[in-house]
Amino acid sequence: MKRLSFHGPLCLRRLPAALLAAALLLGAGMARAQSITGASGLIFTPVAGAPPDGTVALGGGYVGGKHSWYGGTPSDTPVSYYTYYGSITFLPFAELGFRFSRANSGVPEALGDRMFLMRFTLLREGRRRPALAVGAHDFLRSSENQTANFTAVYAVASKRLGRLGPLGPARLHAGVAPRLLDAKNYQYKGPFGGIEISPSPYADVLLEHDSRVPSAGLRLKLPLGVRVMGALHGLDAFAWGASVQRVL
Repeated sequence: MKRLSFHGPLCLRRLPAALLAAALLLGAGMARAQSITGASGLIFTPVAGAPPDGTVALGGGYVGGKHSWYGGTPSDTPVSYYTYYGSITFLPFAELGFRFSRANSGVPEALGDRMFLMRFTLLREGRRRPALAVGAHDFLRSSENQTANFTAVYAVASKRLGRLGPLGPARLHAGVAPRLLDAKNYQYKGPFGGIEISPSPYADVLLEHDSRVPSAGLRLKLPLGVRVMGALHGLDAFAWGASVQRVL
């Protein structure tokens, strides 16, 4: 019987390809990805279903100003802004995070807007049952509500739809965000939802309505838990996000 050998030029030529394949499999293994807002989600909207216990995510993004209304109300002049966030999943049904948002207005604003976010998975997805989660963003605020720029309290359900023919597997999300807290501005107002379609193990097509405007985007799932996303907020304002996830 011929003994297998791991020596020689042929094996060395195949080694980089084998390492790349292993990295791609590792990168594709993460079940959830972060939205530009910092929580597990699509482009802006949250989804149900938690990442693995002990998952830490770091990331950031940019949101064009046309539909952002950062720091004010719809009657104000909207400005674009950048986000920087970190989150951790534990217990394993709880996701907690912290986010900075800095307006791209040219006006100094110290550290920018600061907010906590939290999300709790109430039901795991079953064969016929959708996953269900509740969450809140920017729920700590000053007495005059001046820091509550992205307030939201919401419930969201998510369910796999199976394969949509040649488009690949899909997942549907639907939620509602009632105005339970008094705030200067709200991240979501009423019903929201979206769908993600995976034509490739390494790419997701994202379509959503964040209760204000529709958006469309593409998320790339790169090696080592890296996610990169480009989107059109309101279908006419550019937004992007990037994050990395690791299980501790």
